[in-house]
Amino acid sequence: SALTIAAVKKIEVAPRAAPGYTLEKRGETWFLTAPIEARADQNQVRRMLDLLSAASKEKLTAADLKRFDLDTPALKVNMDGQTFSFGGTNPLTQDQYVGTSDGVYLVSAYYASLVPRTSDRVLTHSLFNESEKAVGFKFKGFSAEQKDGKWMLAPRPSTDKEGLTQDELNRWADDWHFASSLVTQPWTGKPTP
Repeated sequence: SALTIAAVKKIEVAPRAAPGYTLEKRGETWFLTAPIEARADQNQVRRMLDLLSAASKEKLTAADLKRFDLDTPALKVNMDGQTFSFGGTNPLTQDQYVGTSDGVYLVSAYYASLVPRTSDRVLTHSLFNESEKAVGFKFKGFSAEQKDGKWMLAPRPSTDKEGLTQDELNRWADDWHFASSLVTQPWTGKPTP
């Protein structure tokens, strides 16, 4: 591809066996924009973009696509208008047939493995973006809010008999910046058990 990783602004993924999804770059951050709006896992998107650096030792004519299993590709990835269609695997080299632009290329099957087949696999697990900072937390039994640069708890939890120092509260709030989920999925509007 003549595309550069830094220049790509939009990625559309269309697996044959699952609904597709779209990613868009806003500033320096990637977002899932369809089927839902959410922050994307930036590392996952970078791995997908590695497809642009794939090299092939062999270029084949894009004729009789059925013999490459490209008549109904297992996966299509469109990056800023250039589509990469993933077909079958060469039985001798174990490389995968990828159709794009003006031909069919044999590339490592590794590149197809970099593309998640479902949108929930590209959702970020980080609770906060790199530039976001927490200003408050609300839990079932208490809340924590930053006022005039200090963290205040209301009501003070019953487990906090001696009183937490401001340094301890600052560390606690800072630790939330590094928190992540084990599973990220769209919210259905109902709490999960």
